[in-house]
Amino acid sequence: MIVNISKPEKYYRQNNNELSPLIRCKPTATVECLDLAGWEPEKVITGKYRQPEDNLTDYLETAYDIDAPEDWYAIVKSIRHFYGQTVCKFHNDWLLRDALKAVSKGNPCAVSTRLTQGGHVVTLVGFEKRDDIETVIIDDPYGNRTAGVYDTGVSGFNNKYIYKVFEALYKGFGLEVFKK
Repeated sequence: MIVNISKPEKYYRQNNNELSPLIRCKPTATVECLDLAGWEPEKVITGKYRQPEDNLTDYLETAYDIDAPEDWYAIVKSIRHFYGQTVCKFHNDWLLRDALKAVSKGNPCAVSTRLTQGGHVVTLVGFEKRDDIETVIIDDPYGNRTAGVYDTGVSGFNNKYIYKVFEALYKGFGLEVFKK
């Protein structure tokens, strides 16, 4: 069984962000989730930058403070501001199995992980079950770390981790974006 809601044309990289490309994984993964869920962020999250993730970061820093792009609650409030309705929900103490259930319903999830020392947010997009082996599929906005170290020169699209490995990296919280 394979569930994968990711699309190559909707993969977002933080490395090409104009604002803080090394540390703004959360707005980038959030915008990818919005796009995958059908909310067309490039048409809604507009501003002085060409990419919606930079416009979201700019709004967060202007409306709240410089650290707001790292605050899940500020992100949820900002998304509600742009869309005029609730299109996402922050989950705390969220089991990985429950996040994967959301993905199986078509709801992409931006989830916090321990992929970097300071923490890193990725887009949870699917899973595979073959025999007794279960794999988690993510889109990583920073690059590919499946070999143990980051290669930021390659795409992080559809990176696959054995379930138990990713479960150990997963912090247990994140943002679910509801399918439009």
